[in-house]
Amino acid sequence: MRIALLTWAYPPEKSGLTRAAREIAQSLADAGNDVCVFTMDRREDSRDARVSVIGCGLREGSFAAGLRKVAGIGHLVAPLAFRRAVAREHRRAPFDIVEATNWYAPGLAIALAGPAPLVTRNSTPAATSAETVTSLRDRFDRRAAMLAERIAARFSKALISNTQLHGDKIADLYGVAAPSEARGTR
Repeated sequence: MRIALLTWAYPPEKSGLTRAAREIAQSLADAGNDVCVFTMDRREDSRDARVSVIGCGLREGSFAAGLRKVAGIGHLVAPLAFRRAVAREHRRAPFDIVEATNWYAPGLAIALAGPAPLVTRNSTPAATSAETVTSLRDRFDRRAAMLAERIAARFSKALISNTQLHGDKIADLYGVAAPSEARGTR
């Protein structure tokens, strides 16, 4: 199976997010899948063992990079960059599935317009992951992020959660069907 994995960052950057992305990518590759990681933390492509790493980062000073700083609208820039990069690779060799985190919805444009089915892997949603916001701009931006996550979840072909309880909380937050015991949890 050919799998695209969307992530905000990938090693050598050091964070829990990058460790999780590497563990997921490497375990999928170890299971015999062709894995291609798409990441926003760089512009260059590389390899990590059997995993291809495609840089989707925006050129500093570009129009897109400027838009990314605009409240609300900025949450659409990265999903469009991810979709463009995945579509380019998909034309070269089709993906069977695209997997992305729910956090700030990097898979939003893929959920809505392909080129392959999206599976959303749930972690902490934007609604609960940041400090309490008080300014009007920050409240608007948080609501836009939450809306992007909700839409991506609703248009995903499947949702992956760590536990049944986590899956139920995500389903309630995003207004989607709760996962069953046998499916939808990991």
